[in-house]
Amino acid sequence: MKRSGHKATIDLVAALLLFCVYSGCVLLCLMTGASVYRRTLDSTQAQFSERTTLSYLTARVRAYNTAGGVSVTRFGDGDALVLANKAEAPYVTYVYCCSGQLCELYTDPALALPPEAGEIIAPSAPMRVETVGRMLKIALGEAEPIFVSLTSVPEVNR
Repeated sequence: MKRSGHKATIDLVAALLLFCVYSGCVLLCLMTGASVYRRTLDSTQAQFSERTTLSYLTARVRAYNTAGGVSVTRFGDGDALVLANKAEAPYVTYVYCCSGQLCELYTDPALALPPEAGEIIAPSAPMRVETVGRMLKIALGEAEPIFVSLTSVPEVNR
């Protein structure tokens, strides 16, 4: 009789050990899945933010896509789009990055306001703007740049 009690104890310990190994594997799978989900979510949010910012910039450029309506200049520490409408002269809109934020400043250029005076639009990586013939090349951080076709060659004031 003692022998069957000892065997029952060994069976119980083996079952508990097997249950613990199974529970550990399940926990490891859940933790791995949660980690993959978090990385995917972070990447998706970053891409969404980037695409939204680039879409905003494209829409702004297209709205001012007239002769003399779009130019590129330095503003603060980086490049800026200068959007002008002859009906609103002498006021212009500067679209630029400042402290990790895409900003917009509607002002008279003669006032020489600092970049911090602009309204924050969205978080953004540093913006680089170049002209390539009648195309405007806009890049945020290390992302692929976008090209926007213009009706006239934009001015570059650096």
